[in-house]
Formats: sequence, structure tokens, C-alpha cells
Amino acid sequence: MSFDLYFYKKKESALTEKDVATYLNHNLPCNISDHARQWNYANPETGVYFLIDWNDPNEDYEESEGFEGLVDLNFNFSLNFFRPDFFGIESFPIVEKLASDLGVIIHDPQADGEAEISDNLTPGALCASWLKQNKKLTAQMFEELKLRYMPAEKSNYVWQFQTNRLKLEAGLTEDIFVPNIIVMQSDADLQLYTICVWPEHIPIMLPKVDYVIIKKVYKSFFKTVEESGMVRYDTIVKELGGAFAKFECDVPDLIILRQREADNCVKKFNKLKIVSAVTAFGNRLSMDNFANTQAAQS
Repeated sequence: MSFDLYFYKKKESALTEKDVATYLNHNLPCNISDHARQWNYANPETGVYFLIDWNDPNEDYEESEGFEGLVDLNFNFSLNFFRPDFFGIESFPIVEKLASDLGVIIHDPQADGEAEISDNLTPGALCASWLKQNKKLTAQMFEELKLRYMPAEKSNYVWQFQTNRLKLEAGLTEDIFVPNIIVMQSDADLQLYTICVWPEHIPIMLPKVDYVIIKKVYKSFFKTVEESGMVRYDTIVKELGGAFAKFECDVPDLIILRQREADNCVKKFNKLKIVSAVTAFGNRLSMDNFANTQAAQS
């Protein structure tokens, strides 16, 4: 089930369907489609995806009320429902920019009244329309589809960090590891948790997550011991917080461990309490495998 938008132009506009296709070929990031009439946006950092299709003309098309003076460009945009809010937050500014750059008129059949067709989009209007429908349908279908829940504030933080991760990494002048955040569902309580990885005690930029997967390597009785597993983020902050410094940027709650401090915290790192093996904790979820709305109350 998807949220669909349709692209039109004014009859006097010189814009062609090929112009739209050319624009998408040159301006749509993260396009993984090799089909000449389909654009599949898929962001590997955030997990967000949507489709834009160039369709064959509808020969049975009849101009209806509200579409006078418009020409169907035969393009449609589709974004699935039952997704976390950040799918819309990332996707719709791309559509708004296309509409602004090309003078495309957007038909949103999910909207109410005059908002269905607009040649002067209010910023955020499309996202608000999707969020409204997504919340409603997710609440209705939550139990039937066995959906999983994460609060929007938490998943939006994951999205914000992942959106900026590569830029953060590129802006560092030192060799510091910037991990991805993943989501796992615990087998013990079926709740969703945010996780990142910290290999050994290397310098790291650490986002605020629930758990950190660490790998210890140390000597014990003349043997090299390797141990890995889940450590609570709060435990790391409590035991090693003095070695980290706050990192000020648009993404909140980042702390950073530089090389000198990393070298000095080896013993404390190797004493961190592992609470679970990764395989015993639960399963990793893709970013489209949970939502920010729970079941409707009866």
C-alpha cells in the first residue's frame, strides 16, 4: 500500500516528459535503477527508498473538474506506508525541489479539497499529508501486519545521524571511526534498540544509542583472548566518560574519543561488562521494518 503523487504541467508550459526524465537522470541521488523509465531512490545510509515511474499515456483519460488547463506528464511518485516518519522527512523535499525547478504541478489524491492540486506547494505539505495517512493506516493495521514500534524521537535521531555520518567522517582531521547505527529487536522483551559497533578501543565518534557492540583483545595467562558482545551505552559513559569529549555539531549528543585518550583507556575498556552475546540478543531489523505509531486504542 503506497502514497502516490502524480505530475502535471500547465498546457502553455514547454516542459516535456523527456525533460522530466533528463532532470531525474542528472539530479536524483541514490538512484539504483537501470530502467530507462523508472527511478528507484535508495539511500544506503538511511535506508529510505521511493519510486518514480514514467508511465505510458492513459488513452481513456478524461479531463475532470480541477484539472482544466493541465496536461498529465505521466509520471508518478510512490512511497510506502507503514514506515517510520523519517521516510517522509527525507523523501518529500526531493519532490518539492523537482516541482519548483521544473514548474511541475503535483496532484496528491490523498489530500483534502483544494490541497489536492497545487502549482505552488507549501513546504512540508506533501510530507504532512503522508504523515497523516501513514499514522492512520499504521494504527489501523498494526496488529494485523504485526508491525514493530519505535518512538519517532528515537528513530529520527538515528536518521539524523545516518544522514550526516559521511559528512562528519569527512570533516575529521584525525583517524577516528564513525560507526553506523543499526536497529535490533531483543528476543528477551521484543523491544527495539539502537546499536553501534566499537572495534577494540580505537578512536571513535560515538552517537547516543542503547547498546554498543565491542570487541576486546587482551592477554590472559600468556594467551591472546578475544571477546565481543553487547555493552550498555550508559555503562560506557559511566566508566569511560572522562576520556570522551563532547562533539558540537547539528547532530546532538555526540561524544568523541581521540587517539591519546584511546591509548590511555585500554584497561578500562577491557573491563567493560558485556551483558549479552550479539547472537543471543536478537535480530537486526532493516529501517523499513518498524513504525512510529502503535495500534489504535479500541
